[in-house]
Formats: sequence, structure tokens, C-alpha cells
Amino acid sequence: MGSHRRPANGTLAVTLLSGERRIAERTLSAPTRTLHGTFDTSGLQSGIYTLQARISTPPQHAAQTARRQVVVAPNPFVQFIALLHQRDMGGATC
Repeated sequence: MGSHRRPANGTLAVTLLSGERRIAERTLSAPTRTLHGTFDTSGLQSGIYTLQARISTPPQHAAQTARRQVVVAPNPFVQFIALLHQRDMGGATC
């Protein structure tokens, strides 16, 4: 019987890429539980980016990599709310 447990040691690197260019990266000890996190996208242009997670473990295990594409776009509701606020203020700018 095989077990699909994650290794308790090693390194996890999560990278945000634009094409093959590294925008940001977070590295930490390989987790034994599910992790949640964020990258600051406020300075990014709209587009398709790639999130890559790579876990490196001791030599007896091969490194594993997963990649997912994500879309970064402005929040359309921010502009909508600003327009509503401007209308409610009688056309004055905020």
C-alpha cells in the first residue's frame, strides 16, 4: 500500500511569472499542510500570468512542479463605484 504524503523536509518555491520572467517568488520550508497566500498585483499590467509551485526534496525524491495560468485584470467594480459616487456628489470629482 502506497501513501501519498508530502515530505516533511525540503523547500517549496511559489513563483509568479510573466512569460518566463520572474515577477515575485516566495520560498519556505516544504509544508505538511495546505497553504494559502497572495502576491501583490497592484503594480501589474492586465494580462495572463503563470503561478508555478516547485517542491524540492532530498536527493532520493525528484522535484515536482505545478503551473497554472491566472488572469490579472482591473476590478471593474472600482470604476463603477467611483462613477456612482461622482453622480451622487452632483458631478463633483472625488
